[in-house]
Amino acid sequence: MMRGSVTMLLRTIFLIPVVGLLSGCYLTTQAGYFLGDQIQARPVPRVETDHKTTAETREFIALVHDILEFAVQEIGLDRGRNFTRYIATERSNVAYVVSATKELSFQTYRRRFPFVGEVPYLGFYRRPAADRLGAALIGQGYDVWVRGVGAFSTLGYFSDPLYSYMADYPLHRLANMLIHELAHATLWIPDDVEFNEQYATIIGDEGARAYIRSRHGVESEQYRLLEDTAADSVVYRADMLELRSRLAELYGTNLDEEAKRQAKQQSIRNHQNAFATTYDERFQTEGYRRYPELEVNNAYLSLFDLYTRDLSSFYRLYESLGCDLAAFVDAFRELPSSDLTPGDYLKTLIVR
Repeated sequence: MMRGSVTMLLRTIFLIPVVGLLSGCYLTTQAGYFLGDQIQARPVPRVETDHKTTAETREFIALVHDILEFAVQEIGLDRGRNFTRYIATERSNVAYVVSATKELSFQTYRRRFPFVGEVPYLGFYRRPAADRLGAALIGQGYDVWVRGVGAFSTLGYFSDPLYSYMADYPLHRLANMLIHELAHATLWIPDDVEFNEQYATIIGDEGARAYIRSRHGVESEQYRLLEDTAADSVVYRADMLELRSRLAELYGTNLDEEAKRQAKQQSIRNHQNAFATTYDERFQTEGYRRYPELEVNNAYLSLFDLYTRDLSSFYRLYESLGCDLAAFVDAFRELPSSDLTPGDYLKTLIVR
């Protein structure tokens, strides 16, 4: 269940570095689309004062401004020029991201780009191009997952725009997305996408929770929906990681490749059937109802490993700081100048 269909767990998964769109052999085409969006984007103040702008759009822009102010003032994130421009579009996604993992292992397809380092995905502004790469990778023995993304972070190199379709997002999703974006713009460590995404995930999740609590209170419908969605995401994430672990164990056996393929598909079917029969007992929202209909593969399961496999260390630090998100963000300010790996740096913060 990817964003654009029904998932809320991967509500931050659609945030990708723009360099992934602008590097490699496909530079010219993707850069053209990117620059086209940059040219089309209008300064937010101009949109607000335009007499043609609808009341709904003005309300959306005001809400975004409030969320961003909260992120900067209360969380300590860097805004830069992000979300100072607006694009009216009939599209529902800004780009399509291709992720690939070997068919009978969890070895991921990765590409290296300037500034951001190695990343386990590749982005395209148009779906056919993404599908062509996906087909080529399938021919090389990969499982492939192509997903639409509603936004991506340029890591502060450009002004990330607002898109009109974001006005349709529920409040918790919009707040999470914007705060997650600013987390990437505040801190990005080259060659460690897993750290970057998990760092931004906890900031997006907890930032959205703090924002809605501050604006609407814990008894509000908005807060209840956020909490129900968050609880479901924990259950779903555990399910996906359990299936991934089960398959990883299968791939390490001495079975021949065809036997592994058959056992893999049977494990996935069994998992989806059990998921469907127990759904109403375990989930509070409809967010993951369609999981049994998905053609689940290694690439899909690898996304959970990338974004959410081990948030426990981050949460240990967060809780040790009294659940103070601003202190959490500040704790990583010196990481870019440190000689330690992000993982080792995090360990030093926990034991202080």
